[in-house]
Amino acid sequence: MACRYKGAFLDRPSHTSQPRRPQPDHYSPSGQWQLIIKLAGARSRKPNRWSSAYEAITRQGDSLFYGVNSCVANTTCGALLDAMVEAAIKAKNHSFQYILFLETSRHLVQLFQHRKTTDWLQQIKLADLDFLNQNGLCCDVYLVPNLVVKSVWSVANLACQLPLNCCWFNPAVV
Repeated sequence: MACRYKGAFLDRPSHTSQPRRPQPDHYSPSGQWQLIIKLAGARSRKPNRWSSAYEAITRQGDSLFYGVNSCVANTTCGALLDAMVEAAIKAKNHSFQYILFLETSRHLVQLFQHRKTTDWLQQIKLADLDFLNQNGLCCDVYLVPNLVVKSVWSVANLACQLPLNCCWFNPAVV
């Protein structure tokens, strides 16, 4: 009986699964990303008060745009997903196709990679990112140390104290 099933375990599976989202050939942290966006979130002492900030830089190190947003999300992931969608739309409007998000939240990285959440607001934000992906925007999220996004986090922390929603474009680059 053991001989009968031996061949089944020795053979490689003939099917291959397709990735859920298209991936470019240069899909690595050091690849040919056109835009790098740093994301950071901060929490206020008041319940359900979050803020997020992002900074988009080119591969040459030029700042393209900044954004900061105060919101009443349930979790930090909700606030960061909101900032991620906003930054992705702004990047898409400036005709960027390959975007790399740098983030310090493990939960957001796992949520982005697995696309599974129980919160309906987060499902809507993931659907927005999927829609952008289907329209030619390829993005990924990488976990980085806090030092990389510290300047963006300080702006997000200020937005917790003073509610605001703004975006600034660098006129020299745009």
